[in-house]
Amino acid sequence: MTGKNFDHRKVWIQVRLAFLAGQFAIDLCSITIMSNHLHVVVRNRPDVAGQWSDEEVARRWWNLFPGRKTEDDKPTEPESHELAMLMADAETLEERRLRLSTNSAGTEARLFRKAGLLSAAEVRNAHLPDLCIWQLLLDPLVQRHFVRLRGQARFPHQAR
Repeated sequence: MTGKNFDHRKVWIQVRLAFLAGQFAIDLCSITIMSNHLHVVVRNRPDVAGQWSDEEVARRWWNLFPGRKTEDDKPTEPESHELAMLMADAETLEERRLRLSTNSAGTEARLFRKAGLLSAAEVRNAHLPDLCIWQLLLDPLVQRHFVRLRGQARFPHQAR
């Protein structure tokens, strides 16, 4: 062990997980952050995403993939024309709503349903949280934060 305490990293991860849970239709039930990995227990809420207006879906998508950011790497408030652009294509907007509430398999299942290859029951059973996107959005932010503060490209190993 290095004798150094890296617990401050846990706060970065907790903050990011809370932000992501706020953007997705996912309840964050439990978090355990250890020195080299984490455990999360989540509850999928496609019923909540189904109640979001088109503007709400566009805002949440913007917060995850902003067209502009502040100096501290946070999404800026979208302007009305930017939201209108995100809402312009109804099919893309619906796909984004699904991505915020279901897994990629759920999105693919709907496409297979449209093609007549799956029943409605099979599509309903495909609803799981899209944790792949969630994970992809968690890792780079924590990495960038560490690089900015420490000037290192990787987390140093605590044990050697």
